[in-house]
Amino acid sequence: MKKIILPALLLVFGLVLFAGCGNRDGDASPLVGSWDWEDTLIGYYVFNADGTGIRHSVNHFEWHTDGDLLTLNFVSGPLFDSHFTNNELWTWVMTDNNTLTITSRHMEGFTWTYTRGN
Repeated sequence: MKKIILPALLLVFGLVLFAGCGNRDGDASPLVGSWDWEDTLIGYYVFNADGTGIRHSVNHFEWHTDGDLLTLNFVSGPLFDSHFTNNELWTWVMTDNNTLTITSRHMEGFTWTYTRGN
């Protein structure tokens, strides 16, 4: 009996830790993947399933969603610890699973559209 209890407890503990990972919506986010800015070849986002990401190859961030709100917390790159904010809040809308539009909640008048990359 003791041989069964310890592995079972370790399994339950591991599942509890794993359940805390991911976005706040609780499901795999449709944002995961790469997104190319439709106005230029050099602008893009990569959203990783582990809640990390990169923008334009130099700005590393952590991200999460809560409904239609997308929060980016920059951890390195030119925007980190500069005169810009280290945290950004966006409203996001996805159409046809291949087009992402984000609208800034921290800077008025900024809306960008991206298409799913390869």
